[in-house]
Amino acid sequence: MNFLNRLSLFQQIFLAIVLVLSLASIAFVVTAIVQSDRTVKQYNITRLFRKEERIRTTIDYAISLHSEYIDKTNLVDVVTPKMYELKDTDAVETRLYDLEGQLLFDVNPTLDKQNENSQLIHDSILNKISKIPLGESVLVRHKNKLRSSFSYIRNGSNEKIGIIEIPYIADNTFLEEERDNLIRNIVITFFFVFLFALGLIYFFSRNISDRVKAISDKIKETDITSNLQTIEYEGKDELRGIVDSYNKMVVQLEESTQALAKIEREEAWKKMARQVAHEIKNPLTPMRLSVQAFQMRYDPSDVDSKEKVNNLCNSLVQQIDTLSNIASAFADFAKMPARKDEEFNAVSVIKNTLEIFDPEHVHLEHNKDFISLNMDKSQLSRVMNNLVKNAIQAIPPGRKPNIRVQITDSEHDLKIAVKDNGVGIPVGLREKIFEPKFTTKNSGMGLGLAMVKKIVTDYNATIELESQLNEGSTFTIFYKKPS
Repeated sequence: MNFLNRLSLFQQIFLAIVLVLSLASIAFVVTAIVQSDRTVKQYNITRLFRKEERIRTTIDYAISLHSEYIDKTNLVDVVTPKMYELKDTDAVETRLYDLEGQLLFDVNPTLDKQNENSQLIHDSILNKISKIPLGESVLVRHKNKLRSSFSYIRNGSNEKIGIIEIPYIADNTFLEEERDNLIRNIVITFFFVFLFALGLIYFFSRNISDRVKAISDKIKETDITSNLQTIEYEGKDELRGIVDSYNKMVVQLEESTQALAKIEREEAWKKMARQVAHEIKNPLTPMRLSVQAFQMRYDPSDVDSKEKVNNLCNSLVQQIDTLSNIASAFADFAKMPARKDEEFNAVSVIKNTLEIFDPEHVHLEHNKDFISLNMDKSQLSRVMNNLVKNAIQAIPPGRKPNIRVQITDSEHDLKIAVKDNGVGIPVGLREKIFEPKFTTKNSGMGLGLAMVKKIVTDYNATIELESQLNEGSTFTIFYKKPS
């Protein structure tokens, strides 16, 4: 069973049919050989019985012509001439025995003369002869393939007066040659039929396995997040049911995915609305308290009233700026500008983006001077700007920033990595790092990395995080090139 599990579906089908065909061929050849041997044996028996019938008829006729009463005393004299006649005409060397099985006369006394047992009929044969009906005989096979027929000789009064043995040496040379030729022809025919069948088996089993593999490859290509596709299958066989079930499942899964996405979007906007309300409420509360306190304490005659008014105005302007920053941050995340994709040199765009940062702290590395990329320049700049800012903010006080931006171009993809030497990100927070409003810093809206994730995902790219505490983090973008 373990061996079969290691074979492909095509190999299992092919092996099973080959084994069945081989066993059927062997069984047919064996059956042909057995049947041929039976035919030869039956042919020999039939010939012997015909010869026996002719000889007994001849001897009975000779006995009937004799006028005297014939018994075992004068049996030899009556039968011997006919036995010699049969030897000359039919080449049959018969033997004559008395009723006790003692040899009375042998046409060819040299036959088996060295065997003393040939002078007597074996007791088992005598026992069989005594039980046979009238007119029948006992057939005996010898080791040297000599067949003999034993039967009683009767006189005119139907009395048993002797036993005659009619030997039959079967010459099966011709029949065996015919059998061998037949078997040879069968084997040759089956060989070519076997080769032809192997070709048909290979074709049909390969056809089945190819269709199964095509379905399997299509299922492997299915991506529940972005690539739900049905399978087109024109066959009317059993695989059709599997394909129909799969296509039905894909349709249901796509409907469920869309419904789930809608629910997630609604939930995300609910969270966003709560966050916006919370962030706006934070500066509004001190503004309200400041205005109320000023209203209660304001005295127009106070010499410092002008200064107090200016302080209140400055505080209100500061809180209003905070509200404006909050609104801008959420607006940038919620509504990206329309994409304007174009072909450009990624190295040049990223180099220009990094010019606003301190060159002693941010270093650019690339394996090629020109790396072609098709996307929106401004969105690439926003991604790099957010990643580098996030890297700089991760540096603890007293540590010199060492931010490395690495661009690696290969045959199949483009890799952009931003590596810092900051405090690192704890394992428990890494799964949440790209969620909106999540931040590990004391300031900010927690939308920078969420915006980066959204832009990267829109271009069917991926972003991965590797981090070690107190050693730094690396954000790597993998952009797969179109094939």
